[in-house]
Amino acid sequence: MARLSFAFTLLVAIGLQGLLFPDLLTIRVLPNLALVLILCWSASVGAAEGAVWAALTGLFLDALSLDPMGANGLALVAVALLGASSGKRFFQASILPPIPITFIATWFYALIILIIRADATGGAPLTALAPLIFLQALLNSLLVVLIYPFSRALSRPIARVQ
Repeated sequence: MARLSFAFTLLVAIGLQGLLFPDLLTIRVLPNLALVLILCWSASVGAAEGAVWAALTGLFLDALSLDPMGANGLALVAVALLGASSGKRFFQASILPPIPITFIATWFYALIILIIRADATGGAPLTALAPLIFLQALLNSLLVVLIYPFSRALSRPIARVQ
């Protein structure tokens, strides 16, 4: 039931991020809900399951954003691996480690996507996008405060089984 609830939450987040936010909000810096959910989930349940969710989420995001197939999946797998490092037994008692790791993961995600897009379309220079990526990384880090407790509570039955 926990995985089904997470899948539904992830689908809603992908829908908001890919379909609703770009048309509804006029600001250029939007949160990456899928990234934060994947990071928090992999911190709660581990790298293996986080990578599976990241790959599946990446396919949906590729279809919505018309990126080359596998681009978002590859970037989100890197995020899942970073998220799993913040969920180690030493860090589980606190919400603080996932916050800076989310900041770093947002940069990794953006750089991987920019490299893949640059190969296909020529891309935009990093110097032009760095301020936007920085602001998105801050926004995603703040979003962890809301999503991390939710994902920990949702994954509690899975963590007991493992």
